[in-house]
Amino acid sequence: MNKAVFLDRDGTIIKDKSYMYKINQIEFFDKTFEGLEKFQKNGYLLIIITNQSGVAKGMFTKKQALMFNKSVVNKLLDSNIAIKDTFFCFHNPKDNCECRKPKQKLLFEAVKKYNIDLSKSVVIGDKESDVLMSKNTKLKSILISDKKVDTSANFIVADLSEAFDVLHI
Repeated sequence: MNKAVFLDRDGTIIKDKSYMYKINQIEFFDKTFEGLEKFQKNGYLLIIITNQSGVAKGMFTKKQALMFNKSVVNKLLDSNIAIKDTFFCFHNPKDNCECRKPKQKLLFEAVKKYNIDLSKSVVIGDKESDVLMSKNTKLKSILISDKKVDTSANFIVADLSEAFDVLHI
């Protein structure tokens, strides 16, 4: 079985500039590459699970959202960081769909597709909805925040590099 890190994209891998779809909006955090490289070198599959309600809200098209994500993935690949897959929810939060985080449909699709051992895997995100996706599973959760916040996450860290470190002390 594989181990994985389930990553939120906006606010975790790249800076969240709210409803992003233009390629020139992509800006990585300082420790993104370092952190993802640590996970990858230690055998984790890198999987993005992202809510992109801007599509349902008519702010950008599904095609634009997919092209934006492809650019993020390609920029990581330029540094030899391979995102195994990306799972999207394009619904409006009001739709109450099963794929929008914190619900777990996309998580379990990834687990099944890649034969992932949840007890050896982790969820990392910048919102409580990311953390709550790990609820009722064996997954550890890490919240990326530079503030003290009320969270059910196992750890609060400043960046992806520190996320790896707290799991492997």
